[in-house]
Amino acid sequence: MTRKGRAILSALFLRPKLCCRGSFVSYSKRVRLVMRYRRDDKKLDHFPELALHVRLGTRLNMLEKKVAMELFVSNQEFVNLEASLSLTGSTTHLSILISTIWQLRQRDCQRALALAQEAEVLLAQADISNHTHDTYLARLLLVKAEINWLIADLEAAENQANAAITAFEQLDDRIGAGDGNWLMASVWLERGNGQRRDECMSCAIAHYRAGNDIVRVNAGLARTLHYAAFRNANATAINLADTFGPGVEHCAMVMAWVESAHGVVAGFTGDPGNAIKRFLQAHLAAKETGQIRHAILSATNAADSFSTNP
Repeated sequence: MTRKGRAILSALFLRPKLCCRGSFVSYSKRVRLVMRYRRDDKKLDHFPELALHVRLGTRLNMLEKKVAMELFVSNQEFVNLEASLSLTGSTTHLSILISTIWQLRQRDCQRALALAQEAEVLLAQADISNHTHDTYLARLLLVKAEINWLIADLEAAENQANAAITAFEQLDDRIGAGDGNWLMASVWLERGNGQRRDECMSCAIAHYRAGNDIVRVNAGLARTLHYAAFRNANATAINLADTFGPGVEHCAMVMAWVESAHGVVAGFTGDPGNAIKRFLQAHLAAKETGQIRHAILSATNAADSFSTNP
């Protein structure tokens, strides 16, 4: 084996070594160091055990990019995310940890808050850029805001969400700012202010467009149509057909709102049977993607539709 090969294997399989700052080099960091060599040295393909670790590192990096910034993910994607958290040494891998906390915010509020405390301690010690540090803190603040919304502490939710939006805008993080406005739409909905709710949804969609996130844009449009259906069901039916017509597939996160909008339209146009069907589909899609509040409301709407079904 060459000297280079021995050095690479040592990077993975020997005990973690202290870096110049006195902290341990994490397993995930060693994997990434090895991946750098793999691009330059095809001889690494002769080491199956090493290749396994390299593939693991590649998989973790891909998972980070796919899940970290998504508004909601499927239950299977969340299971994969949690598994990757344990494989990377739990809370030592901040990117995966923050993503896990974000996706836990409605699935398990108490666990999300507990992990957020751990993440804040790690952030204070992490050797990362100021931009990344502040982005993570803003995301954690938005998690707390959403949990406060869920428990009906609307004042705290509003204050935290607005602080997170301000931080994201200063960081030029359009996706984060959009997520903050998505939450503020929910806060204004709870307060019965439909105009402010719609303004926040418009801001969220604008941010998502600026951030080139078409999935979030579609989710925002579907949610906007859901609310519009309460005002004008017939016009919304036309808009639904134009925006989310047959032949175009959307992920479950978006379909939770598309089906809900269809359910409202059906309920207001004298078709309770279709309303039940649509609300149940919305419930399943929302539950599958961690939108627990929307799943509960969709199930309630389905039950209400049964009472009007002849």
